[in-house]
Parts: sequence; C-alpha cells; structure tokens
Amino acid sequence: MLEKKIYLFDYLIKELRKWKLILLVSLCVGALISALGYIQSNRSYEAAVDAIELEYSDIDDQISELTEDMTDESLSNAVKYSDKERSLRSQEEYIDNSILMTLDGNNLHEANYVISIEYHGNDNSSDKVADMVGILISAFNSDDFSTAVRDELYQEKNASYILELINIEKTSNAQNISDAASTINLTIIIPNERDVADCDKVVNGYVSELNGSTGNYKIQVINSNEAYVSDVLIINKQRDTYNYVDSYRTKLATDKGNLASDEQKLADLLIAKERQEEGSANKKTKKEALDELAKPGVSKKYILAGIFLGIILVMGLDFVILIITTKTNTMEEICSYFSIKPLLVCYNNQDKGFLTNSKLIYNWQYKRYSDVDKQTDNYIRQMEVLNKDKGVNEIELITCHDLDDADMEYIEKLKENTEKAGIKLFEKEAEFIGKIDTSSQLRGDSPVMLYIRQNRTLLTRLSDVKAMADKNQREIAGFVYIDC
Repeated sequence: MLEKKIYLFDYLIKELRKWKLILLVSLCVGALISALGYIQSNRSYEAAVDAIELEYSDIDDQISELTEDMTDESLSNAVKYSDKERSLRSQEEYIDNSILMTLDGNNLHEANYVISIEYHGNDNSSDKVADMVGILISAFNSDDFSTAVRDELYQEKNASYILELINIEKTSNAQNISDAASTINLTIIIPNERDVADCDKVVNGYVSELNGSTGNYKIQVINSNEAYVSDVLIINKQRDTYNYVDSYRTKLATDKGNLASDEQKLADLLIAKERQEEGSANKKTKKEALDELAKPGVSKKYILAGIFLGIILVMGLDFVILIITTKTNTMEEICSYFSIKPLLVCYNNQDKGFLTNSKLIYNWQYKRYSDVDKQTDNYIRQMEVLNKDKGVNEIELITCHDLDDADMEYIEKLKENTEKAGIKLFEKEAEFIGKIDTSSQLRGDSPVMLYIRQNRTLLTRLSDVKAMADKNQREIAGFVYIDC
C-alpha cells in the first residue's frame, strides 16, 4: 500500500493553472449568493414598508369600517386583548430599562448613611421630630432626590427607575438619641466603589439644602459607610418578574389565537393606534420614514463571500481528488515512491493562459523543464553513459497508460533521441502485466525505462511494473515524465 504524499506548494501552483475555472466558479457562486442576499434584503424591506404603511395609515377610518358589523362581545374581546398587550409592553419596557433588573443580587454595592434630626424649639419636641422624620422620608423618596442621584451616578437612565435603588426608613426607637432627636437610615445602591464619593456629594448636598430650610431643626449626616451585600428580596423580584413576563407573553399568544379573525385585526389596529399616539411627539413624516429604510441591493459582503466560497469549492474538491486519486500527480512523488530518477521531463507550455505569458509563478516553477533542447541534450547524454559505461545496446520502454496521438509523437521523438546515443528503444504496454507470463514480456536482460504521463498513469500500475522488474532482476534505468 503506497503512502500518499502531498506537496502543498506544487498543489497550489497547479491550482493556479486552473485560474479560468476558479474564476468562473467563483463568479457563479458569488452571483448565486448575491441573488439570495438580495431576495432576503428585499423581503425585509417590503416588511418594513408594510409596517410603515400601517403605522402612518388612517387607523381611525379602518377601525370605524371594521367595527360597523361587529357585535359588542367581539368589540369587548378586542379591547381586552389590546389592554393586555399594553400591560405586556409596559412590563417589557420595565425589564429593558430598569437598573434593578440588571443588578447581581448576590453582589450589590451599597452606600449607607445615618441622618440625625434634632429639634431645638420650646414646644412638644417628640411630635415635631416625628413630623420631620415623615417629611424627610418623603423628601428622599421624591423625584427631586432621585433625579439628583440619577444626574450624578446614572446619567442616561430614567429617574423613575432610580427610586428602586433608594431605601429610606426610620431607625428603631432603641437607637434614637432622645425625644428631641431621631435618626433615619438611607441606603443607595451605587454602580461601583468608584462612585462612593459622588454619592456622598449628592446626599450631603441634599441634606444641607434640607437643613437650611427647616427653621428650628438641625439635620445632618452623622455616619456613612459602603459595603458589598446580598439582597434576597432583589433576587426574588428579578426572578418573579422574568417568570411573570414569560408566562404572560405565552398566555397572551394563546388568547390572541382564540380571537376571531376580525377581533384579531381590530386588536392589532388598536395596538397600532396606541403606538402611533405614544410616538406622535417626535414622529417623522411617512416620506422621511420610508427614505430612511435601507433599499434592497446586492451587498459587497455577499459578492466577496461568494467568490471566496467558489475558490474554496474548486480547490477543496481538487484536494479531495488529489487525496483519493491513484494516478500520478507530480514527478516528485514518483521519485519518492519508487526511488527511480527522471531521465527526461517534457513540459508542454502551450496554451497556459496569462500565467505563462506573464512569466509568473507557474513558469518559474517549471523553468528547469521548459527548455526542450536542454532537456533533450541531457537525455541523450544519460543514454550515452548507459551505452558506454554499462554496455547497454537496447532499452525497453514500458508505457503505463493508454496512449493517444500526443503520446505517440513523444515516443517517436524519444526513439530518435535514444538511437542518437547508440541504443535501440523497444516499446511494451504495461497493461498486459499479470495477464501473461512476466518472463516472456521483457527482452533479455536489457534495462527498463518507464513512460509516465501526469494524471494518466496509475500509481498501482507503476508499483506492479516495479515488482515485475525486481522479480526478473531487471534494472529500471529511470523514467520519462510528460507534464501536459
């Protein structure tokens, strides 16, 4: 069993000889992929146009026309579904925009503050302190404070989502200072430890502002710290919210499937109207919306991908064929497999396209074969060496594949050049090996020379010839290799 060897550089060079086929296949595959990409792009464009047409259509007229013949029950079903869909949108919007839903409940970074309230008036101090505690709790739960925290720590978020990150509560009575004083605990979830200073700035500034407007009250931050904590309530809320939205979405899809076709259409129109009204403030004109759509076209990436795929397809197929083929592919593999030397290498450099004409890689690779006269002179010299040094007067040429007219021309020239060295050349077809007695095939004890043509001669047949020569103690002088 011959071990297949692949010479990668030779393989790549030979692939360049097929540049026309590679170019043709690449262009065809590129055109096919581009066409598929255009079809997909056009479908997306048409869907976007339909959505814009629906969004900018006179929905009220469509609703009026549709509801003329609908029963009260059908109208109620459509309205109920649109209400449920609105609720789902609200929940999805909350998940998408809420800071709390993105936090790691097991690793929260909190800033904690203890704020004292002292009353310095002459009347009932305990009631005054209790009143101020309630006022401060409301103040820290207000939009003003959440906006201040948002501006300093969460610049691009909606202030309404900041309130979820703030917890304010009165300290238990055991920790109160006296009837004329009390404390409250303020906790704020901050992005990371680098934001502690900014959070301190917000809280201290807000406390100072409150302290300056409360008359006989003294309000101040008496303690602050920051820590990483785990909050089970936040973890549970995140899990419950995601589960609720998933189950609600599934139920909503089931409810819509149970609606009649006219009820479904009315529900879609009601939903489209709500979305139209929600975005009416900054709404573009229909022409502007259509102009902003990407027109369907052939993307360069599809063309490049197709060309690249075409190249891979041709070269990959050739590589597979190279692996599984049993025919000769290069002169070097014959030398390697059978340990015999080339006596003559004929390279047909006709009609090889621009690579040969431009004297690029291919011609450079085979330049040592392209000089026919030099190769012929070298062959004659080797034959003369056999004739003079070894006394060879005749040599048997074994052809290892079916011959065509081109082969016959090469063999006739080979006979002429061999005779110039004083050696007669006899031809024998190797296809008969194994069918008759091998001892009767060869002429005496004359050396053997193999005639091999690229991609025509079977390696297994060469192996049989080599085995036959060894069995009959016949020397293989070398081989003639035709690369065309």
